[in-house]
Order: sequence, then structure tokens, then C-alpha cells
Amino acid sequence: MAWQRAYQRARTHPHTRVTRLWVHKQRCGWPLLHPDQQQLLTHIGIAPPT
Repeated sequence: MAWQRAYQRARTHPHTRVTRLWVHKQRCGWPLLHPDQQQLLTHIGIAPPT
């Protein structure tokens, strides 16, 4: 549930410090995310690290 809440916050308030930190953490841990989570993040413009 925590991941879903943070995802919703990223969708609705993408420019807050908390959201930026969460997005950074998700990108760093991209390989560990479930493919559905990766797809949701990609849908809102968050891409895996290059």
C-alpha cells in the first residue's frame, strides 16, 4: 500500500521534495520493481536509469 500511495503522490504532486526523493529511489531500484510498477512509472514519465 505504501508504494501505491507514493505513486499517487508522484502523479499529483510531482515537484515536492518527498516525491523527488521517492522517484530517485525507484529509478535506482528499477530492476527490483515488479513489471507492473515499472509500467506505471513509465506511464507518468519516469524512466529507468541509463
